[in-house]
Amino acid sequence: LERLSAAGRARGIPATEVEAWREAFRLVQLLRLKLNAAQRSRGEPLHNHLDPATLNELERGMLKQALRQARKLQNRLTRDFTLTGAGFGA
Repeated sequence: LERLSAAGRARGIPATEVEAWREAFRLVQLLRLKLNAAQRSRGEPLHNHLDPATLNELERGMLKQALRQARKLQNRLTRDFTLTGAGFGA
């Protein structure tokens, strides 16, 4: 979370956008930890593959929004850090 905040400050990204990234990260981590706790209680090996069908309607909606934020962050990184004319074999 601190790294997201620091990156946002360093790039001059609006605080509201950075906070959306942080909230999305928190939600994904919460869902992952809930999954791992359930796996452990059942004596299953731990993995991070979360089947959205196991979530209630509210959790699914929140996960969709978190994944939208992740996509927005990926798009920003692509825009900010893509080198023009730096293709392979060029």
